[in-house]
Amino acid sequence: MKKNFLIIALVFLISGCGYQPVNLGNYEELTIKEIKILKASALNNKIKKNLISYSKPNKNIVLLELDSKKDINIKSKDTKGNALIYELQITTNILLKKNGKTFVKSLNESFIYNTKDNQFSLKQYEKDIEKNLINKIVKKILVFITKSN
Repeated sequence: MKKNFLIIALVFLISGCGYQPVNLGNYEELTIKEIKILKASALNNKIKKNLISYSKPNKNIVLLELDSKKDINIKSKDTKGNALIYELQITTNILLKKNGKTFVKSLNESFIYNTKDNQFSLKQYEKDIEKNLINKIVKKILVFITKSN
């Protein structure tokens, strides 16, 4: 009985402490007027779509130029020459125009993973990894936008 009471008390104390994610604060303060994509690709379109979802009407208007590329490298092979370990790497170059100033940054995210016997499940796994890496890059872009003055 005391154990249940202690758990319930801790839940109420923790939920009332005012926890808020660190990066959540300034995203609503920007308006992305235009996102130019230098090379038309599915990767650039996915990043653009994610960034547009954070754009809110406000006076802080920014312009972005994006250029992204995805590389899948073989990190390790077995004795027959078959790939054992892959690395999926996404590199994004950003040109930001904000308040009459121009900022340039290159962001890089990578993930190392093992191969799978089934090629279909390997491709699905790579799509999931790509989605997660894109989300990480979008969050880094948003931090870069909010921190640039």
